[in-house]
Amino acid sequence: MTPGVQPYPLPSAPVGWQYTPSLAKLRRVVSNEQACCWALVALAGLSFVPVGYWLAAGLMLLFPMLLGLSSQTVLPSWIQQDVLTPLLPVGAGGAPLALLGGLAAPVVVVLWGLLVYRRMLRTVTSDLVWGQAALMLTDDSYGKLVEEARREHYRPTINPVEIGSGLLTRLNHFAHYYSAYYRLSRGPCELNLPVVVERNCWMDGVPAILGGCMNICLASGLWLSLPLLLRIVLTWPRLVAVKQATLDYFSGRYDHLLEQQYAARTTS
Repeated sequence: MTPGVQPYPLPSAPVGWQYTPSLAKLRRVVSNEQACCWALVALAGLSFVPVGYWLAAGLMLLFPMLLGLSSQTVLPSWIQQDVLTPLLPVGAGGAPLALLGGLAAPVVVVLWGLLVYRRMLRTVTSDLVWGQAALMLTDDSYGKLVEEARREHYRPTINPVEIGSGLLTRLNHFAHYYSAYYRLSRGPCELNLPVVVERNCWMDGVPAILGGCMNICLASGLWLSLPLLLRIVLTWPRLVAVKQATLDYFSGRYDHLLEQQYAARTTS
């Protein structure tokens, strides 16, 4: 939603919500989830450090093998020129690059998580200030529509996300199903919700550590580390960003923007 175009009433945070015990508890919850989020992102990056070591070791073994093959006269000349010769620089220079890549993996993963977090934070903040996100969170009808769609497309889940009735549970449901809420805010639509499982640090942290430990043994945990990396980086920063943006909104951080919108609308 672009600024200046407001076809619907502007939702604003109730003044009393800025001082309620629920909002104080929400601050603690968001703070704890942020600590868990970045700890898990760092663990996901650390699990790839052994992979760089084993890749470098493999390339170091490949280089003398290529040198030996290139000196063989029994091989056709076109294989030596077109296949072995281009592979020699890869074997010589790839090993230190692979080792540096493994050491830099935690930094790259954390930066990736920060990029996902900041993009989602900007999106949700804009939707709260200029759009209908605050109305979607406080209005029961949106949550009921999402719950109806979830029951219609029901598949068993170990740890489902319940909507609840309190601020914390409603916000948790809103963060997990934000894409569905956003689609409903654009108008009536058919929701095809995915199976969403409520995240916690044990569900993601323990397998991440296990994958990193398995990668020490010939990178055998790569099959576990890669899906966990995608799950952690693409899920946790997004959830924390939604909750942080909502906390900032109901804490009154963007009241001046709402006042500017109201003043601009009344003068026009």
